[in-house]
Parts: sequence; C-alpha cells; structure tokens
Amino acid sequence: MIVAHRMRPMFSVLAKYRLTREEGLKERWDFLRRRPTTTKIFHLLMQHGEMYQAQIARAIERTDYRIHHAVGPLLKCEIIETERRDNRIYFRLRPSAVTQYNQLRDSHQLDEPEQ
Repeated sequence: MIVAHRMRPMFSVLAKYRLTREEGLKERWDFLRRRPTTTKIFHLLMQHGEMYQAQIARAIERTDYRIHHAVGPLLKCEIIETERRDNRIYFRLRPSAVTQYNQLRDSHQLDEPEQ
C-alpha cells in the first residue's frame, strides 16, 4: 500500500507569496541546505532507490527517532512516498521529484548541499 501525503497545491503557495514558478521550486528545494540529516536521507535514497527506516538509520549512523523526524519535510513536500510491507515502512523518492531536483541542479538554480 502506497501512502501519499498531500500538501497545498504549489500554485496557491506561489500566489500567496507572489513567487514565480522558478522561485517557488528553488524555495521548495532550498530547505535541504538547512537540514543535514534530511539531506543525507535524500541522497541515500537517490543512490539506493528504496530503503526502510532502520536501514537508513544504520547507513547514516542516526537513531530511528532522528530518521523519523528527518523524513517529515520530505513527506510534506511530496518528495518521497512510503509503502508499508509487513512491519516495515519503506521510503522511496518520487520519480517526478528526482527529475525536478536534477533539472534545478543542472540549471545552476540550486546549490548542491553538503552530504
């Protein structure tokens, strides 16, 4: 079962804050620079595709509790999706989010965060 978390449509956020689409996308991804654990999880999922919480915790040497809180912004921004199998929750990046991230990075509108 795939659980997708929804947030307000981007166009309503853009209108509220009077941002252009490019500024809105940059703002959407800029939070990675401010959250080192979230950044590590993002890049780990880019490398491995799909992992469950304990695997991520072992890979970046953080507690399950810390991982649980660090994936929150990724869920809120609809960058990752979750799937429950047996007693584990698996995380994976949404393909559209990876494409968007790569396009912004390649166009030099996004600074690459430290991993």
